[in-house]
Amino acid sequence: MAQALYILVMSFLQNISFSVVSRARNRDNFAYLMVASVLSNGIWFLTFRALVLADMNWILFMPYTAGTVLGSLSGAGLSMRVERWLHASSDAHLGPKPLTVEEKATVVRNMLDETPPAEWAQILKNLQPSPAPA
Repeated sequence: MAQALYILVMSFLQNISFSVVSRARNRDNFAYLMVASVLSNGIWFLTFRALVLADMNWILFMPYTAGTVLGSLSGAGLSMRVERWLHASSDAHLGPKPLTVEEKATVVRNMLDETPPAEWAQILKNLQPSPAPA
């Protein structure tokens, strides 16, 4: 019974850490990935060590499977909370690059070239910040 409980807990932790490392691979924080990888691989080793020492007994199938399913579900939620806390995002490299000063100047120049001078005053007025509500 103690062995089954140990396998249940270890497989639960194993799949929490696996879910975290799987999501960490797709984030822009390498320190997060490194810590998650060390934990995931360490817990995997300890879990399978326990299974091997138990001769992979079929009695341990149910606690192992229950632990891995619950760990996967819990790990995804935990990972999302950690990512928010770290401000780790996926696909940050796909976002718009900030414009350089030269690029901004080109945009303004092109806009002025395409806009009749009579409309410049209205455009400038629209660019003014709105007054703060009282």
